[in-house]
Amino acid sequence: MTIKNFQPEDYTSKNELNSGLATTHEQVSDTYTEGTLEAEIDNVKGQNIKIPRKGYEG
Repeated sequence: MTIKNFQPEDYTSKNELNSGLATTHEQVSDTYTEGTLEAEIDNVKGQNIKIPRKGYEG
């Protein structure tokens, strides 16, 4: 069994495994960032997107 770690170039990879790792890495990073006071997400163009603080709206 081979273990694959995320690499920054995975964001532009055509390989399904690599691009999947990039997506998962982004989701984990966003989830971690959302829990901080300065909640921002960096999009792929390098722009910071503020995450509004809202309560649950169901």
